[in-house]
Amino acid sequence: MKKWKKSLYTYAVEFSEEIILYNSFMGAIARVPKDKAEKVKNFLNYGIDDNDLEDSLALELCMQGFMVKADIEEQKYVRSILEKEQDSTLGLTIMPHEGCNFRCVYCYENFENGLIKPKVMKGIKLFVKKKVERGNFSRVTCSWFGGEPLLAYDEILELSDAFIQYCSENDVKYVSSMTTNGYLLVPERVEKLIERNVLYYQITLDGPEKVHNRSRKLIGGKGTYSTIMQNLRLMKEFNNRELTVKIRVNFFPNSLNELEDWIKYEIAPVFSMDKRFMLSFHPVRKWCGCNVSDNEYFEDRTSLSEFITHLFRVCIKMGLSIQDVRNSLDPHGNVCYASKSNSIVIGSDGMLYKCTVAFDNPVNNIGVINQDGTLNLNRVKLEMWTRDYADREEKCSKCSFYPSCQTKKCPLLSISFGKPSCPIIFDSIDKFILSTVYS
Repeated sequence: MKKWKKSLYTYAVEFSEEIILYNSFMGAIARVPKDKAEKVKNFLNYGIDDNDLEDSLALELCMQGFMVKADIEEQKYVRSILEKEQDSTLGLTIMPHEGCNFRCVYCYENFENGLIKPKVMKGIKLFVKKKVERGNFSRVTCSWFGGEPLLAYDEILELSDAFIQYCSENDVKYVSSMTTNGYLLVPERVEKLIERNVLYYQITLDGPEKVHNRSRKLIGGKGTYSTIMQNLRLMKEFNNRELTVKIRVNFFPNSLNELEDWIKYEIAPVFSMDKRFMLSFHPVRKWCGCNVSDNEYFEDRTSLSEFITHLFRVCIKMGLSIQDVRNSLDPHGNVCYASKSNSIVIGSDGMLYKCTVAFDNPVNNIGVINQDGTLNLNRVKLEMWTRDYADREEKCSKCSFYPSCQTKKCPLLSISFGKPSCPIIFDSIDKFILSTVYS
């Protein structure tokens, strides 16, 4: 029996006589030239002995995780490592303001709660302080969400300062991000936010100006495209290398034809030379409470996956970053934050949730944060969100891409239907893998 075998999580794509290897646990991708393709196929099919490791190609396959020790219980080992990685991070999503200056046509929020209450801020500070002082976490992440979080700009600065202090005092890494409509993200604010480690931003543009302005308007009905684009251009002037801006594009069926030209003639000329900026494409879905008519949704996953793949190819051709695609191929890359046991969403009124798109769903209301920093949690609901379905779904337990999604792409759908749904990227996985290699 061979000492080394092909990893369960190694996936091979043959293209132009070459082989592209991808391992979803290691996040490794390797391009095998055609003159070495047959040798690699033999190693993958028949295994490797220790004496074969004198061959540099065989050694590299083992070192990069494409081959594993034949006697290892790989599934058990991988699941234990992935669980430890998730357990080391405390993930917060804070809604400092649940109101919004926009009225987007597909929005699912009701804006009933406004600015975060002082007692809630006190409770959050004490909660984080206690957590990091106990030494259970090596990392704290904070995502600012809304409503529109920048309506609570001063409160964000105050909470950020407290989190940075607590983490610094306890040798814990602090990382912060923000989901914002970008309208209020002027340079003076960007500068102060960067100082507080808010280095990752998601900002939405729904295509060219006339398309975007139909779906993303101010409360009074005025368009928002030009202001957001101006703020994005100004963000380029900051020379912080860690700054990352994901431009999210929510698209309808009737806007598909216009997106390609928009990327080529408006987006690429501005952002193609700056790899900190990237595009991410998302079809408008039936988000909870969303009031868009049925004929404006997508139902055909196959054609949708093909179209998204095509848009990424356009991005590659125009020199735009596709780092978002590459990140999705990493371990945990398709795991929803709501499925993580140490991840919570805190509303401005102190209510606790797991998911940011189902606030009216009773299963999403998991408790409340108290002024002393303690949490009142519904453990039964919490377990529903964090369940791993690999033990009950054979196709998941044997899937080459398990480390990427861990059956947790969308726990809300899993709860609703009793089984996990696959990430749409898996529908065209060969093309997505190839796009990262030949970009």
